[in-house]
Amino acid sequence: MATIVKRGKNFYVVFRYDDANGNSQQKWESFKTKKEAQKRKSEVEHEIDTGTFIPPASIKIKDLLIDFVDMYGKRKWGLSMYTSNSGLIRNYINPILGEVNVQDVDARVVDKFIATLQKTKAVDCNGRRAKTEFVTPCTIEKICKLMRCAFGQAIR
Repeated sequence: MATIVKRGKNFYVVFRYDDANGNSQQKWESFKTKKEAQKRKSEVEHEIDTGTFIPPASIKIKDLLIDFVDMYGKRKWGLSMYTSNSGLIRNYINPILGEVNVQDVDARVVDKFIATLQKTKAVDCNGRRAKTEFVTPCTIEKICKLMRCAFGQAIR
């Protein structure tokens, strides 16, 4: 069913599952300690045995953010924050990361995203011209906070 593989300092739980199309897929999940990996291995095996295992979905980041804004943003944000965050999603996140699967996001993808943002031209909005040529570090920080919140809500 599932096995534990050690690579470097990390332990990986490796298992197979059938995706929505009926194709067999292999999944690797990383853990810092062997105890955490053993716990996850037993969870996966139990879920597969009882038939409650839900295979990872191939949802795109843009679809996740649409659901996030609908479910979370409309309830928690004021008008100004809603407008600001919707603009960040529309102008910076979706053009760069919109077509990436949520399951594919890791530290390397995030680092590339931030590097790309640093080289991205600032967007003119609401008839105002951008004050700087490229996206400012403050805006990049806001984008990272927004993404962290969205992924946190997705986990919940």
